[in-house]
Amino acid sequence: MTLRAVQVAPAQNGLNGTSHVAKPLSHPSNELRTSRCVKYTMFFKNMFFLLCGVFIGAIGIIALQEKGKLHGKFDGLFLDPAAIMLTVGVVVFIVSFCGALGALRENKCLLRFFYACVILIILVQIAIGLGAYFAKNSIKRKIDNVFQEAILKYQDDPDLQSLIDYMQIELKCCGSIKPEDWSKNPYFNCSSIYKESISDIGSFCSVPHSCCRDDKLNRMCGFGVFTKTFGADTREEKIHMTGCVEALETWFKDHVMYAGIICGFVLVLQVISVRLAFIMISDINDIIKWRDRY
Repeated sequence: MTLRAVQVAPAQNGLNGTSHVAKPLSHPSNELRTSRCVKYTMFFKNMFFLLCGVFIGAIGIIALQEKGKLHGKFDGLFLDPAAIMLTVGVVVFIVSFCGALGALRENKCLLRFFYACVILIILVQIAIGLGAYFAKNSIKRKIDNVFQEAILKYQDDPDLQSLIDYMQIELKCCGSIKPEDWSKNPYFNCSSIYKESISDIGSFCSVPHSCCRDDKLNRMCGFGVFTKTFGADTREEKIHMTGCVEALETWFKDHVMYAGIICGFVLVLQVISVRLAFIMISDINDIIKWRDRY
């Protein structure tokens, strides 16, 4: 049997106080150890990600607590940025905790669970990447559906509102496919049902201020852009006419190289983590076999 190059502790001093020369691996007085470099690299790397997971999860919990969604109000959690942050934080914490503890305690079960989770995450990332490449139209439809649902809940969730406003300002877009998508929100549509009550707050037949080309700090700048007093030319000068799905697709095309570099770096870190876990498990197995032999 070929043993791995694991560390060997020196033999203990003899009874007369003299030290013995280290014996070869075949001698049972030697103590095999896993590689300390691999062990503590895994431990500290996973501790870093564990702390990141705690930080991300804590932000999600605080945001959900502020909105009262930790007390039975679970509507709209799928679109809630705080819920997404909490989910990511919990996953990162659990996987990193198992990796750190498994490395520190040299526990094969925890190490196997750790690398299985990392491999699963890698496969999910690859599947998302391939899906984004081969199913562009389907993904665009799903993004449109998600954005349309977010438009309906724009006034009900401050975090979601901030996210949509940030996206529309940064991407210079308005609505999901077109600015008229905002008419599906009862606070912004032109229906006579809402005219009397909603025109008082300045949102009748309007779009959010984040759709405006200029003066985005003025929250009333998108007021009444779909009323008859606004012509098509005036409307185009006032707000962005490009939908956010199209703008998002353009942004990804312009930044595909940077996205590839980031994804590649994350993938390399994940592969290294899996490799370190395999090395530790192999070292532990060699130690067990050696001890069973002697």
